[in-house]
Amino acid sequence: MKTFYLNLFFLFIGSGIALAQDTEVQATVIGAVTDEQKKPLDYATVALFNQADSSLVKSAITDASGKFQFLQIKPGNYYVKSSLMGYSTSKSNLFKIDAKNLHITLRDLRLNSGKTSARLKSPLQSLYLSEKQTN
Repeated sequence: MKTFYLNLFFLFIGSGIALAQDTEVQATVIGAVTDEQKKPLDYATVALFNQADSSLVKSAITDASGKFQFLQIKPGNYYVKSSLMGYSTSKSNLFKIDAKNLHITLRDLRLNSGKTSARLKSPLQSLYLSEKQTN
């Protein structure tokens, strides 16, 4: 019986230590992506980067109202980049996540439409089964 209570005691102590390790602060980052007329842009790519080494932390796609969110972000300094085909890339200001700042709401990331061009060139050489052609 004494062994049972001793095992039960260590079980509670061990589970308390395991739960204490999992109480790291985690934050939420939300924002929106709009165009120059302040209309929401859906399906824009939004990426969260760590400021220390510019590593990608998380990425998301905006919904129909242009909004995005990143959940369970660990403390640190971050910035957000947003892009959409046919628009320029937008980058947020640096922001800090710590125990005091757990819910970050970013200003709208504004993407400006830009001209995109594609230039096609014919290859210098074309190979066919029966002959070689040089342009």
